[in-house]
Amino acid sequence: MKKVYLLIFVASLLLFKTAFSQCNVVAGFNTTYVNNQLNVVQCLNTSTVDSNSVVYSVWNFGDGTPSVNTSGLSQPTHTYTASGLYNICLQVISVVPGSTTINCADTICRQVQVQAPTTCALVASFTTTQSSNVVALQNTSTGYAAGDSVCWTFGDGTVAYSLNTTHTYTNSGTYTVCLRIKKNTPVGSAPCVSEICQSVTISNTNPCSIYPNFTAAPSPNTNNVYVFTNTTSPASSPASVTWNFGDSTYGSGNVVTHTYAQSGVYRVCMTVVLNNTCSRDTCITLIVNNPVPPACSISPRFSVIASQSQPGLFVFNNTSIATVAMSVVWSFGDSTAGTGNSVSHTYTHSGVYNVCMRVSTNNNSCVRDTCGTIVVNIPTPQPCSVVAGFNTTYVNNQLNVVQCLNTSRVDSNSVVYSVWNFGDGTPSVNTSGLSQPTHTYTASGLYNICLKVISVVPGSTTVNCADSICRSVQVQASTTCTLVPNFNITRSTANNNTFEFSNTTTGMSGNAVVLWNFGDGTTATGNLVQHAYSQLGNYNVCMDIVDSLCTRRTCRYVSPANYLQSYPNPVQSNVNVNINLSQSTPISAYVYNSQGMLVGQLLQQGMQGNNLLTFNVAALPSGYYTIRIYTANGVFISRFQKL
Repeated sequence: MKKVYLLIFVASLLLFKTAFSQCNVVAGFNTTYVNNQLNVVQCLNTSTVDSNSVVYSVWNFGDGTPSVNTSGLSQPTHTYTASGLYNICLQVISVVPGSTTINCADTICRQVQVQAPTTCALVASFTTTQSSNVVALQNTSTGYAAGDSVCWTFGDGTVAYSLNTTHTYTNSGTYTVCLRIKKNTPVGSAPCVSEICQSVTISNTNPCSIYPNFTAAPSPNTNNVYVFTNTTSPASSPASVTWNFGDSTYGSGNVVTHTYAQSGVYRVCMTVVLNNTCSRDTCITLIVNNPVPPACSISPRFSVIASQSQPGLFVFNNTSIATVAMSVVWSFGDSTAGTGNSVSHTYTHSGVYNVCMRVSTNNNSCVRDTCGTIVVNIPTPQPCSVVAGFNTTYVNNQLNVVQCLNTSRVDSNSVVYSVWNFGDGTPSVNTSGLSQPTHTYTASGLYNICLKVISVVPGSTTVNCADSICRSVQVQASTTCTLVPNFNITRSTANNNTFEFSNTTTGMSGNAVVLWNFGDGTTATGNLVQHAYSQLGNYNVCMDIVDSLCTRRTCRYVSPANYLQSYPNPVQSNVNVNINLSQSTPISAYVYNSQGMLVGQLLQQGMQGNNLLTFNVAALPSGYYTIRIYTANGVFISRFQKL
């Protein structure tokens, strides 16, 4: 019955919604899977609201179930009954206290990928054999196979990753030992994890026999100054002593002196650590009586000025009235601080912040605080669709003349500029569009070429976004070079992700060095090399021949197993992909844009042999896209450009 009343109440709030001048509600949430169950999703409410209003949350999980209406910033858990991509939406409503009038509201939606549970036959188990403080652990799990991951936790902060292990405890006590095994499942399938824990008792290690104690002696001249002395028994050495004075300050050493800025009740704690193995602490409650002298005549106040050109930038000025010299400390309400009579601070997130200023005389005999609330509104930045990229080539085999081939990806609706820096001290080159400059170097050496691509909002000078990339190029002054670089590529018959690269360059001397770059961040040397790719993709493999007289480079593309070609490419309306299957299996294909957002999907029954997948992309904006295809034969990937 309470749920029905709540639904009626929330509905009435929507009917009586009125205009408002400023909304202090910012809806937000994240999602996580509960206990690795890919169909059980918990929503973590990260919304920010005005603390003075009454708040309600309305959740819709996108699977046809009724919306969930709750008071406060709830954190619901929802179980999906079928696999798929679901749209979860949260509406946060702020209501004026004591009424049904809506102050303001905000809504946000996020997508979550759900997968129905599958059978996991993995069962973790182990046995223990104990000798004194040494425990041997034997893995007796079933369903385990080579390549599955194993993790032991011993309850004392240490871990191990071997199949079977032995552990030595340094302190007596009862510990919880856990074994966690995770199957090495194919990409895209549901995880399979099993964990089991047992208790072991250790009773014959050396005990931690520290008995911590300390004294707190007030200064005879100043009420707020105390001397703390460590009197721990026994006075073992070496030992480290640290202090927490209860006012967010700390100290170390056997004897320390501390000054409290204000009167109050403080919890003072001392921690003693012996040989990094034995730790004990003790605390006392300390009452500090530091009366404010009559001469304290500071009246604290400050002003705030918001920048008109830079969102989130504020200038705070101390306008306090005082007849003495004073120091000023600021707390900006976002876990940062500042000092000085006039300070500037930039907030990185929208929200309501409580800003506090503390003014005090130089000897802390007079301390005053004042606080105020400010509202920060920072426009949400648009996603950056600029991806800078370029390759280099030597012009007519002249090793000091380099052409830069601009391969950057940009949004077709923006105005683009390219800024080139060739790393040899010459001025940067600023051009409109994706330029392909040629640069001549006057001296041999290794130079760093950098490209910055800038996207500008059409009809303005406002920068939408930008991206930068740098590459190194080897330059050699003009000489006679007879190198003709070339190499062969052979795919392994045992593993489609492994390739053999053999150098077939002519004109090499006996001192020439062969350098390989496989396009995935790894390199090698030698005339004949092998490389196995760990990820799907299309990789640009480059070979550099470094001889005594000159250097030459040549590059070719390779595609590890499961990379499929799209055609036609580029495309305007329909793009096709052929996939050959060894068995009949459902095919699930998803299209993602360059920001990783799902923009299309195709589901069909695949048959043994060749299958044609056709995607209608006529309505998609221009840009670069990725197709991910999931089958029982594995995961496949393809890429295309939409004109």
